Parts: sequence; C-alpha cells; structure tokens
Amino acid sequence: MLSQTKGFEAIIFAMYRSQINHTIKDAIKFFESRNFPLPPFAYWTISDWKKEKRSCQEIFTARLGWDVTDFGSGDFEKTGRIIFTLRNGKKGSSEYPKPYAQKLMYLKEEQKSAIHYHRIKMEDAINVGGGIIIYRFWKQDRNAHLSGAKLTVSVDGCKVTLKAGQRLSLAPGESVCTVPGMYHQFYAKKGSGPVMSMEVSGVCDDENDNFWLEKASRFPEIIEDEPRQFYLCSEYNKLFGFWRIKKKE
Repeated sequence: MLSQTKGFEAIIFAMYRSQINHTIKDAIKFFESRNFPLPPFAYWTISDWKKEKRSCQEIFTARLGWDVTDFGSGDFEKTGRIIFTLRNGKKGSSEYPKPYAQKLMYLKEEQKSAIHYHRIKMEDAINVGGGIIIYRFWKQDRNAHLSGAKLTVSVDGCKVTLKAGQRLSLAPGESVCTVPGMYHQFYAKKGSGPVMSMEVSGVCDDENDNFWLEKASRFPEIIEDEPRQFYLCSEYNKLFGFWRIKKKE
C-alpha cells in the first residue's frame, strides 16, 4: 500500500494492520506445529499488556516480541520477515546487560530478506525444522557494494568456500555463521516447505546496525484498517510514555 508524505513527493510503502494480525496468527500456528512453545507474552491481548506493563520493562527496552516487516518493499509475500525475539540485551545498559540475542523466524517459501550486512553483530542462523533455508553471501568492495570475490563461511564448524552470491542450502539441523561486514540474504527454498529458523547472535540493534544494499526500511509504516491484536516490538517506543512507571517523589 502507498502513502504520500505531506509536502514531498517521497512515497512510502505501508502494511495493513489486518495483514500483520493475520501473519502473527499464522506464525503462532506454525511454531505450535513444530512443537516450539513461545513465552506467555507472545499471546498477550492488548488488555493483558496493560495489566502487565509495570513488570515488563525489559520487553520494551530490549524490543522482545513480534516483529513483522516488508522492509519497505510494498510486497510482503516477496520481501518480508516474521520474527519473534526471545532474548536480547541493550547496548550500553547496566540494567539489561545481556551480551547475546536469540530470535525465532518463520520463513515462508521464497519470501526473501532485503540484502544487508551488520557492522557489529555476528550471528548464527540455525535451521531447526521444516524445509530448506537458502543463504547467499557477498563480500563488500571498497564502495560498500557487492564484491565478486569468493568468500569462506563456517557451516557447523566446517569452512566452506563459496562464489559471490552462490546459494548455500541448510537442511534441518544445519547452521551457518554470518560475520560483520558480510552482505547476506536468506529464505525458505521453493517447494521444500516453510522453515522454523533460529538466530543466535550478539546484541541486536536493529535501528543502528542494519545496512542495506538498496533503500529499505527495517520497520513498516502501518495502515490501521482493523484493531490491533498484537503489539509489534517496533511500536513500543510510541507507547512508552503511556507505560512509563513514574518514580515516587
């Protein structure tokens, strides 16, 4: 869906709230079918969040929970991602000092991520059930574009040399490590079925540590065509003022 920015000709793609609600329900069913239990707050209703707001500041600060994005593509089924962040720290925080993050992903067939790299975060992607994950990697050239040079990645502790952009297949149980500065893209292989993928990494800072090959947006604009059924982690900042606990004078 397109929305026009006031006073500019810039056009921003947006997702519908109905699409986000449906996608999260679909992801819950998929994770349940793989016998992977989610924490209670994955199922909280809006009223549940309001009841629990005083005890869950770590969820807001570390941006745990649901994360649905089309990377600003306007075509979620082609370029998008469905994530549930289970654990994360906050860089520079003494209150939430975890040095690691863990994410669960529902990869649909051929639903690609936007090509990107991280300057700080190193991550392991693990196929924990379902179909086949396809990973593609590229080094950067001196202009931060895709390099045509070969590269070496670690697949379950074994070195594998790949051509630039070569497709690497990960079957259930297999994993690959992505190092900082390496462009990458991943998705579930067509015809193999959806995949439950897990990411284990250093602290995830999605606002400051995603660098795109082409213009992209990490968090979507949302058109409210129906009531919100789940909060996205990208919405916490907008709601923080409502949830903030005032200190006693």
